[in-house]
Amino acid sequence: MEKLLNNSNFNKTLVKTSIIFMILVIFFGSIIYQSTKREMIETLSILLDTALEMNVKVINEWIKDKKLDSRLLASQPLIKKNILSLIKLSEKPNVTSQTLIQSPELTWLRKSLGSLSKEYGFFGFIIINKNGMQAGA
Repeated sequence: MEKLLNNSNFNKTLVKTSIIFMILVIFFGSIIYQSTKREMIETLSILLDTALEMNVKVINEWIKDKKLDSRLLASQPLIKKNILSLIKLSEKPNVTSQTLIQSPELTWLRKSLGSLSKEYGFFGFIIINKNGMQAGA
C-alpha cells in the first residue's frame, strides 16, 4: 500500500480521476439545480396566477355586493326623495356650497346615511349631479 501511495503515476491518476469526478458532480449538479429551479418557478407562477384569479373574483364579487347595497339604499323612497331634491338644488344657478351644506336634504341624508353607511361597511357617501359637481357628501 505504501508503495502505491509513493508511486507518482498512481498519484497522478488519482488526482486526474478525482478532478474528473468533481467536474462530473458539478456538471450534473448544475443540470439538476437548473431543472429544479425551472420547475419551482413554473409551479410558483401557476400558484400566483391562481391566487390572482381568485383575488380578482373575490374583489369583483365584493364590488357587485357593494353596488347592490348602494342601489338598495338609494331606492328607498325617503332617501331617493332627498337625493333628488339635493341634486335639483345643486343645479340651480348661483347656488353656494354653504347653501348645500346647510340644506335640510343633506342634513337628513347625513343623519340617515351616516349610520347606514357604517352598518353596510361604507366609508360614507357622495352625491354628484349630472354636471359632475358634488352636491353633497
